[in-house]
Order: sequence, then structure tokens, then C-alpha cells
Amino acid sequence: MTVLSRDADVANEIQSCFQAEIINYVYENLYKNEEMNTDLSFIANALHTGDIEQTLYCSYQYTLSRIEDFRRSVIKNGWLAEPALLNSDEWRALWDSNGLIEKKDF
Repeated sequence: MTVLSRDADVANEIQSCFQAEIINYVYENLYKNEEMNTDLSFIANALHTGDIEQTLYCSYQYTLSRIEDFRRSVIKNGWLAEPALLNSDEWRALWDSNGLIEKKDF
């Protein structure tokens, strides 16, 4: 899974959102009687068994195999791929293994 560190750039943000959307799509369609793309079956199996680590791994591998085509398609269709919701130096919260360290006040 893409972890957004202080050094994350726009490409990292797009990749992270893409992976999250893939997981969400598979989860929302897991128990529907509709066929899902077979490329998503590993993610579906991991979600079905409750294996979070495997879900992250499979969705990350899927993301890596598709993200460049996605970026090219987005740009080809007139979207800008550089602006982001957060600048690379703008953070809303800092976390460590104990929880929230610091939170940005709005």
C-alpha cells in the first residue's frame, strides 16, 4: 500500500487514492451476483477471508500494474494530474504507533 509520508508527491497521492478505490470497489461488489473482472479475484478472495495483509498486497500489485495506464488515460481525457488536495508539505495530522501526535488546526 502506498504510504503518504512527508516526502509524498502528487503521483503518490493519486496512486494511494487509486488503490483505496480499487479496494472499495471490490468490497462493495463482493457479495453481489455480478461478475467482477477476474484480475480483481485475488483482492476479492483476500477480502472474503478477512486477510488484511493479503488485501493490501494484492491491491498494491494490481495498482502497480494499472496506475501508469490510468495516469495516461486521465491526462489524455483532459484532466490535470499535478494539482492535489494537499501540498507535499501540508499535513493534517501526524501519527506514530501510539496514535495522534499532532493535528493541524483549521
